[in-house]
Amino acid sequence: MNFTIGPRNWVIEEVTLDWFQKNVDSSDVHGWTCEETATIYIVIPKKGWKDPLFKDLIQKHEIIHAMLYGLGITDHNEQLIDGLAHMWLQYEQTVVVNDEPKQVL
Repeated sequence: MNFTIGPRNWVIEEVTLDWFQKNVDSSDVHGWTCEETATIYIVIPKKGWKDPLFKDLIQKHEIIHAMLYGLGITDHNEQLIDGLAHMWLQYEQTVVVNDEPKQVL
């Protein structure tokens, strides 16, 4: 998957934790946004996604990082980003258009 924010085209790649730790960073995270390469890595859990919304939440979290980089903001507050990702997901799940709930996922 890819998208454009500002002048940059961002790519989302799903990778295994082993690949991520060998090639990107040794941390044990669910996702990572690399400003230098405009790549978002989504780490696939070894046992698969327990809830499809979890993967969506991780993507939203990382996309918010990309948005901040697009604005030139490089000092990111993880608590704020995580809160915004949760609210984005809640918005999509509860939005009503013309008195009809919008179907998301």
